[in-house]
Amino acid sequence: MIRNLLTLFVALALRPTATPAQIVAAVPFTLEYRWVGEGVAGHTHAAPRPAMNTFVQVSDSVVLTLTGVDTAQVADRAGRADVFIRLTPDASQRFAETTAAHIGRELAVLINDSVVQVVTIESRLSRVAGVLASVGPDSAAAVAARINRARGQPPRD
Repeated sequence: MIRNLLTLFVALALRPTATPAQIVAAVPFTLEYRWVGEGVAGHTHAAPRPAMNTFVQVSDSVVLTLTGVDTAQVADRAGRADVFIRLTPDASQRFAETTAAHIGRELAVLINDSVVQVVTIESRLSRVAGVLASVGPDSAAAVAARINRARGQPPRD
């Protein structure tokens, strides 16, 4: 048992770093927002953060999923890009309530069960949420397109 755990740990530690576009290429596609650490929503588990070759303790309960997304968009910023999602009205209300109650806490964004970003909630969030910040334009476009396809939306510019 211990040998198997050590083998798994070494295999995970030695795997190559993945980019957001590589993570997003996996099928099926999932998008989740989960609180970081204990104390917000009970039990946690370790989720890989391939870009930093580490793990993040995230809550087992999910704050927001792909079902709460209306559309995804890319915002270009001088050669770098951000990916934002616009939430459905119901998801927007729930997201606003939970983020208002947890200002100062960290929220992880997971794509296909891998952490792609961790942010500290500084104010109540509502209709718009970030997915990725300051990534290459091609990676941002791939992520936004995949979110929109998963939600049955046409690609957006």
